[in-house]
Amino acid sequence: MNGGVTGHRQFDDHDTEEWVKDVLATAVRASHICHGFTCVAEGSDQLFAEVLMTLSVPFTVIVPCRDYESSFTDNHAVERFHSICAASYEARRLDFAAPSDVAFLAASQNLVESIGVLFAIWDGKASRGLGGTADVVEYALQLGKRIVHLNPLDRTVTGSME
Repeated sequence: MNGGVTGHRQFDDHDTEEWVKDVLATAVRASHICHGFTCVAEGSDQLFAEVLMTLSVPFTVIVPCRDYESSFTDNHAVERFHSICAASYEARRLDFAAPSDVAFLAASQNLVESIGVLFAIWDGKASRGLGGTADVVEYALQLGKRIVHLNPLDRTVTGSME
């Protein structure tokens, strides 16, 4: 089964990030993910790719635009982005010139259309802009995709991992 990710770009602390990584690894194994998809944004997307690499699961990166790196907050995230892209099985780069909500939504829709299960690392709140996690989850629901919701605030998991 193909799996993809959507979620928060930042976590409150290192322990929360480690919880997300551990749960994602368990979920990827339990869901029998044979190929992953990620838009490689900071936070959840990059963690998912790193989990896939650790588990030797091939993955595709979907890069929303040509100047995507300018959307990252620091050099470490840019370095992770390049490292993940280099390790990917395939890279899809959408034809948007610069980062924008429209580009991010298009990349996420491309991701959702390519998968059977979506791992949503999300507090359950409404999106703060077009193409946020809530929008991606809604799109996945419209397409009948299975969703595994990891809530980093209360550290709960809902939805079947199998």
